[in-house]
Amino acid sequence: MVLGGSIPPYANLAKKKKEREQLTAKLLEAVNKIQETGCVVKDLDEGLVDFPSLLDGREVYLCWKLGEQRIGYWHGIDEGFAGRKPLDDPKSEEPPPGGTLIQ
Repeated sequence: MVLGGSIPPYANLAKKKKEREQLTAKLLEAVNKIQETGCVVKDLDEGLVDFPSLLDGREVYLCWKLGEQRIGYWHGIDEGFAGRKPLDDPKSEEPPPGGTLIQ
């Protein structure tokens, strides 16, 4: 069958599909290994990972985002990323600035 005057490279497409499936499997395996430790991968695109913890006797998530030098924020279990607060001031109700990025 001819599409638009050319023959699709089926062998190349099949190879790319297999590579994509293998990479997807590796990614899922890596995420599962992280989550088996108790950490929660929240967003792969943003690189968000939460770490269950206790802060002043309260169950919270310590929160890290790709590019931050250290875990410097926390949020309540039901708050999510928008509710992040700096660890150096756990009573703060103000969300943190963008965070410190690795240069």
